Amino acid sequence: HVGDYIYEYDPKSRFPDRRHTTPARPGLDQLQTLDDYRARYAQYKADPQLQAAHAAAAWVVTWDDHETENNYAGLTDESGDTGDRHQDPAAFARQRAAAYQAYHEHMPIRASYQPGSPDLRLYRRFAFGDLLTLNVMDTRQYRTPQPGRSPNDIGPAALGEHNTTGTMAGAEQEKWLIDGLAASRARWNVIAQQTMMAQLHAQLTPGSGEVFANLDQNDGYVPYRTRLLSAVRDTGVANPVVLSGDIHCAWVNDLRVDFDRPETPVVGTEFVATSISSGFFLPSEEFVRANNRLLNPHVRYFRGDRRGYTRIRVSPRQCAADMRVAESIDRRDAPVSTDATWVVEAGRPGAQQA
Repeated sequence: HVGDYIYEYDPKSRFPDRRHTTPARPGLDQLQTLDDYRARYAQYKADPQLQAAHAAAAWVVTWDDHETENNYAGLTDESGDTGDRHQDPAAFARQRAAAYQAYHEHMPIRASYQPGSPDLRLYRRFAFGDLLTLNVMDTRQYRTPQPGRSPNDIGPAALGEHNTTGTMAGAEQEKWLIDGLAASRARWNVIAQQTMMAQLHAQLTPGSGEVFANLDQNDGYVPYRTRLLSAVRDTGVANPVVLSGDIHCAWVNDLRVDFDRPETPVVGTEFVATSISSGFFLPSEEFVRANNRLLNPHVRYFRGDRRGYTRIRVSPRQCAADMRVAESIDRRDAPVSTDATWVVEAGRPGAQQA
C-alpha cells in the first residue's frame, strides 16, 4: 500500500457510513491532534472489508500525504493554506508528530519510534529470495516544498524542470535507493513510491497554450527524477518496475530518462493503481486522453472512471499486472473484474498488453 490509507478531511460523504469522525477543530478540514488521528484510524479499522483485507494477506505499507495533511512537504504544510490552516514549521512539526505516532500505533510496520517525535524512518527494503527485491520509499518526510507553491500545486511544467535543488526523497534516502539498485542480484527490482513517476503534461485546451503539470508529483522534481531513472539505466539493475498511487486512476507507463525524447530506450515500467473508493478528481476522462495523445506518448494505459486496485503476479519469466475495477462503490457486494492485463517479460523493458 503506497499511501493515503486515511484522509484527514472533515465529515462529508454521500455514504452515511463513510462520514468522517469530527476533529477537535472542525472547519479546518484537517486533523491536528493525536486524538484526531487516533479516532480517524479507529473509524477506518472498523470497516469489515478492510478488516478482511488485513486478515487475508500480509501488508507492506508506506504513507503519502493524507495520513498527515494534503500535499505537505517535509515540515511545510499544504500549499495555499491561509489563516488558521497555515502553520509555521514548529507548529506543523507537532501536527506531524501526532500523525506519525497514530500511524505507528495503527499500522503493521516494524520501525523504532519515540512517541511525540515528528520523525519516523519508514523507507526500507524487502527481499523475496532471489526473485524480487522491494524498495519501499517515503517521498513526503524528506521532500523539499513544491516549486511555485501554487494552490493545489498545479502550475507550469517548467517550474519542475528547473527545480534543480528539489528532492522528493532527500539525499540519504536517494543514496540508499541507488546503492541498493547497484548491489541487487534479484530477478525483479521493484520501487514502491507515492506519486506518479512518469511525466504527465497537460494543456488547458489540448493542442494549444502553456504546458501544465501536477507539481506535487515527480513532475515537480524533474532533476531528481532524472537522477533516479539514470541510476536505473546506469546500474543495469534487472527488470525494474515502479509501483505508484495517489492520482485516483489507473495507468501503465513506459519510463524513460528523458520523456521529451520518445525515441530513447525504455528503462522500466510504472504501474499506477487507482483508488479503492475515493473518486476521480481530474477534469474528465476525455481531457486526460486528449492530452495523453498529444503530450504523453509513454502512457500505455489509462482508466479513471472505475475504482479498484492492481493485482501483480511475479514469476522468474514475467511480471503481470491485472487492472482490477469494481462495477460500483455504492454496494459492498458489487462485482470486481479485470479490465486489462499488462505484462513485462524478464529482460525486455516495457509492458505489453496480454
